[in-house]
Amino acid sequence: AYEGLHKNCYELLTNNYKQHLKESTQEHIFGLVLSKYEYAQKLGLPLFEDKINLERLPVKTIVQLAHSDVLAIREHLKSYFENNIDAINKALEEALLIFNSSWEDIITWGCVYFEKHIKPERWTVDVLLYACDHTKTEVQHFGRKMITQHFSEDKG
Repeated sequence: AYEGLHKNCYELLTNNYKQHLKESTQEHIFGLVLSKYEYAQKLGLPLFEDKINLERLPVKTIVQLAHSDVLAIREHLKSYFENNIDAINKALEEALLIFNSSWEDIITWGCVYFEKHIKPERWTVDVLLYACDHTKTEVQHFGRKMITQHFSEDKG
């Protein structure tokens, strides 16, 4: 271990093994963009943008991107959600896992998105309780707001 090790590895891989990077698997690419190391993220972002088609992945896999330190990756997540409202409605319980992100931009955006795009019949008691019982205060407030909008006596 030495100062600059990650930078040296990044340069080695991008200069000498660029053709082999294109053979990276989805798991490997997700590992890079979800890494806490800057140079792993820098290595993963172009691979992600070149090789990953979010349209072919389950929502459960896509929501993992909410944890990425890379803003561009989180923007891809948001774009997928905006362009696939029906898929998100069908997989609402899995989609709500984006609220487990530590990124404020995801939490704030998610509250607006779910309020605007989720059909009333998708807000089951379990889903509403998940939001209300969340560890994050913002999500709890969002859950309470959704209860006032979607809870009815027949769900009581």
